[in-house]
Amino acid sequence: MVKIILIVAALLAIGSAVLGYMNMSAIDVTKQALADKQTEVENKETEISELASELEAKQAALEEAQTLSANAEQEIASVKREVSTAKQSVSKLESMLTDKNTEIENLKGELASVKEESQQTVPDQQVVEQASQTSETINQMKQQLEAAEMEAKLTAEKLEAARSRVKTLEQESARREGAIMAKGLQGQILAVNPAWNFVVLSLGDRQGVSPNAEMLVRRGGKMIGRIRITSVEKSNSIADVVSGSVPSGIKIRPGDTVIYSGASSGS
Repeated sequence: MVKIILIVAALLAIGSAVLGYMNMSAIDVTKQALADKQTEVENKETEISELASELEAKQAALEEAQTLSANAEQEIASVKREVSTAKQSVSKLESMLTDKNTEIENLKGELASVKEESQQTVPDQQVVEQASQTSETINQMKQQLEAAEMEAKLTAEKLEAARSRVKTLEQESARREGAIMAKGLQGQILAVNPAWNFVVLSLGDRQGVSPNAEMLVRRGGKMIGRIRITSVEKSNSIADVVSGSVPSGIKIRPGDTVIYSGASSGS
């Protein structure tokens, strides 16, 4: 009887040990699964945070581009107003110059007429008096003529300066209008060739990109470098990385955002 009890006790002890081991294994599995889930959650949170940062950076870049565009439009409007004012000044000066030239011709005619009258024969008693009056009239007319010619010369100089100003302003207006068309344009870097220091962009002729245009490279809301367009195709383009524009330790990579700054290598 005692022997049977001992056997049963031993079996119970073995069963208890097996159950304990199984429970421990189950707990370990559960812990591992929990740890895996926790890691997965953390990874998802990191991914969401990165996406949120990227979205914020793109939003900031868009707002910056919109601000640049608005400022450029205001500058163009201001230049156009200056062009209009300068053209009005040119028109006024042209009219003044025409009037002065007409006045000069009239004065020359009057002066010639007075000289001709002074040479006509008159009675002796009137010679001295008329000669004095004629001389005074001629001197006054000469002074008026000299003044008119000087004013005409100054007006001509002002007119030339005004015309030059109009030309400069029109060129500036055209330059700014050409720049605003592309400012704020965004795309991505598709590929990078570090050996030859160039990148391939998702923007091309269809988006209005032109050779020598400079673009800013951004990542996470920060500018990490600049590139300059070297060749343009319909849907993409190739650009060189501007030497010295990328901070030490950072490399431009596919997926980085590019924004057209509106500048060129000649700016």
